[in-house]
Amino acid sequence: MKIGVLIGSFTGNNKHLADVIQKELKQLQPDYQFEEIMINQETNKQLTSKNYQYSNFDAYIVGCFTDCLVAPPYVLSYLNNYPQAFLKNKYVLTFNAHGGDGGSVQHNLHQLFLRKEAKPVSHIKIKYCNNYIGLTYPKNELEVQGIKRDQFAQVHPKCVLYNNLLQNKAPYVFPKQSCGPRLGSFLTTPLFKKITNVMSMKYTRK
Repeated sequence: MKIGVLIGSFTGNNKHLADVIQKELKQLQPDYQFEEIMINQETNKQLTSKNYQYSNFDAYIVGCFTDCLVAPPYVLSYLNNYPQAFLKNKYVLTFNAHGGDGGSVQHNLHQLFLRKEAKPVSHIKIKYCNNYIGLTYPKNELEVQGIKRDQFAQVHPKCVLYNNLLQNKAPYVFPKQSCGPRLGSFLTTPLFKKITNVMSMKYTRK
């Protein structure tokens, strides 16, 4: 089974978390094959290519940082343009490494995938240190030693759930969300729309 790992990351935090998830899933099922797609790089390719092709996978892992409490517009734009035929009825595990509050990223991603008729499974949200000295890419273990290790305890059970669904060992149930993320999405998206659009333009130029 080939799993697409779609990542929105610039400092390396979400890339690091994606690696942790992949390692956990490999331990559960060694036959999984992963292909990483850095969304910021793919967005730049779209700007320079008239024949950009999206990749089709058996399942997906998708994550990004929090941009003014919401998912970055360039990430949502890339995912919105993803062919529905490639996502329909596919399981999607989402994640979010953030520097203080995950905001409405889970809600943003899950609602988008529901519109694509995909099946969001669960969401892994971990607070990384607010500021590293000399942000680098990718992260290594020394650079993430400030992360609260107990937060990583959520990775294993959510990967087990994802694996069980991929192996047809469990029925699919849409993950519940508290009213907080939904309310936050309603309140913050209009408020920060212009800010995040400006920031998105800056990110995609890198």
